[in-house]
Amino acid sequence: MTQIHISIRKPRTGGLDPVTGLMRFRPVRRHFDADKNLIIAASFDADLSESGELTVDLLPTTSAFVWQVIELADTPQAYTRYVEVPDSKTKVEYADLVEVDAGTFVPKDMAGSQLLKVRHASTQSEAETLSAQYPGRAGVLRRNRHDREGRYGHEHVGVHHGRSADERRVG
Repeated sequence: MTQIHISIRKPRTGGLDPVTGLMRFRPVRRHFDADKNLIIAASFDADLSESGELTVDLLPTTSAFVWQVIELADTPQAYTRYVEVPDSKTKVEYADLVEVDAGTFVPKDMAGSQLLKVRHASTQSEAETLSAQYPGRAGVLRRNRHDREGRYGHEHVGVHHGRSADERRVG
């Protein structure tokens, strides 16, 4: 579990006042933890203190889920964030959590960026076909082979942007 420290304030003349209310936490999507327990997407609430602070223990996120956090502070409307929680032994500030898109789990600061998409092929011909079908994406050809000592392993040969390594060398 990672401890998350939350501090919420509201502006006033000459400074800031603490905010009271509650925070609602819910894992987005059902998932299995490291001990093979099924974790359902049930929420729990925690109250902000009179000083506007709260420290809560949350499971570190994985590629299977993120946390939905609903701020139900003493304002007329709620605010929802979807965040990644790191696996940390030290306390993490709520403000430092990476906010992600709720549907894709891609960090919001990467919105509109091209993500690396790789397709695997088992033959050179299949790699070139995939590369032609998906221009602008990397393809990886994985060949099984034995080394000089007879050990079994894999050789990776890249095909990039629809051209084989031979075509790239020629021109």
